[in-house]
Amino acid sequence: MSTAESQPTTTGLAPRPDRVTRLIVIDEIRALKARYLRLLDTQQWAELATLFADDAHFTLASFGEPIVFESTADWIAYMAPLLGGGTTVHQVHQGEIEVASADWASACWAMSDYVIPAAASGRDPFHGHGHYMEQYRRVDGAWQIVDLKLSRLMLNTGIG
Repeated sequence: MSTAESQPTTTGLAPRPDRVTRLIVIDEIRALKARYLRLLDTQQWAELATLFADDAHFTLASFGEPIVFESTADWIAYMAPLLGGGTTVHQVHQGEIEVASADWASACWAMSDYVIPAAASGRDPFHGHGHYMEQYRRVDGAWQIVDLKLSRLMLNTGIG
């Protein structure tokens, strides 16, 4: 086994997973992210909440002071009125998934979103681009998002 496939256990780190395990984990993380995007865009808030660990953290960093949430309930309470009743399309690309173990992974996803808020909200539509930085943990056999950071590179408002 090459050094790229395993980490020394003398440092206290678990051995890196074999190639098959790594590919399975990458596929499972991609499926989790796809489910996240579908549930977000279809505004299925209760089911979306199940994708996060009990101790999940959220950071939304656009161009001002980041907004931080220490619980899934607080994050959903912020997102649901912001997006609810409107139309959104979120897409991720170029997932850079790092597999630390069979039960722990992280990823950077290039993202773009197109948001048309509900007319009653008075908010302008926007199209944005940025990155999701996430950490994942397998809990009782299911992958969950432990940490989600969304940062923006560009935000075009008043489109639509």
